Amino acid sequence: MSLVVPIDDYSPIYQNDTSNPFIIQVLHKNGYESILGATITMKMQNVDSPATINTCSGIWTIDAGDNGKASYEYQAADVDDPGNWYMWVKVVIGGKTVHPDDGAGLPKILVIKPLPTGV
Repeated sequence: MSLVVPIDDYSPIYQNDTSNPFIIQVLHKNGYESILGATITMKMQNVDSPATINTCSGIWTIDAGDNGKASYEYQAADVDDPGNWYMWVKVVIGGKTVHPDDGAGLPKILVIKPLPTGV
């Protein structure tokens, strides 16, 4: 079984901040696992309003160094609403699906802070 690990410097961010990518790494008990050729998608669900779901349409870039890493470039629509957002990431490798989580079976949470007035 593989483990998908988000690099934990991804949160919090400010509203409309698309400058820093979200990075994950797929690991196996013996080290990283190749994800070359994998399909990666993500949806974000508002923690406080679960009916609010954003389908993230940005591009996932899989590291050509074959180190199990991939990055996602946020789109403006992904991060335009402040709040706490579950990050439902789906990685399909060789027909098998893995999902990153917080270690307790829940997806990681992205905190989007509102910008102060006038900024």
